[in-house]
Amino acid sequence: MGFAEDEAIILDLIGDVYIGADDIPNALDYYNRSLKLCLSLNMPLKAEVTDKIKKYGEYLQINEDGVDKGKLGSDDESFLSPDVDVDYSIDYVNIGIKLDDIISLLDESAVYSTYQEFRNPMAQLEEAYEMAHSIGDENGEGAILLIMGDLSLKDEKTKKSLEFFKRSLNSYQKIGDMKGQAISKLMIGTALFLLGETEEGSDYLRKSMDIIKDLEDVNIEKAALALLKSIYGD
Repeated sequence: MGFAEDEAIILDLIGDVYIGADDIPNALDYYNRSLKLCLSLNMPLKAEVTDKIKKYGEYLQINEDGVDKGKLGSDDESFLSPDVDVDYSIDYVNIGIKLDDIISLLDESAVYSTYQEFRNPMAQLEEAYEMAHSIGDENGEGAILLIMGDLSLKDEKTKKSLEFFKRSLNSYQKIGDMKGQAISKLMIGTALFLLGETEEGSDYLRKSMDIIKDLEDVNIEKAALALLKSIYGD
């Protein structure tokens, strides 16, 4: 799957987050952006996105080549046809900053986040993890693993970060911590997206969004939205 397809999926996910925040106008904006790409690429996702647009009451008339004559302007250059080369690079630093913001929403993260300031933070975090594990502190384990994954991602070690994020999810699942699970799944989905595993990544991101919606936590919603936009490059 190419960048244009990834872009369509991310735009749809951003729309979902706005729906969770009851911001229908912005949700419709992103759904319509996604639909333009879906139509031009003939993606199966176009049916689902169209249904969402109809459901939320504002369906823009878009022709078969994906051009919305009533909405397109000079600022829509990023929505290119699939045969146009896209100069796309991953901004790991920006994504890492957004991950920091999300992890900071966990109460227990405050204890361990300062470890990132050490000269060899991974070694310090590994020791902290062993200590948390020895006393059965699953919350601490989960937070430490998220931070280790975050550091790995900033170093562009995406596969390694995915391993840490999955271990974190396992820790939070053991104790039924839904907030921790939502954040872990958000991180896993992000790493998978960056690795090009779009379908599986999208599944994790959607599951995370479902949990976040149930949590009714505005701060997580905002942080998740910022993360998705950083992946998309918005």
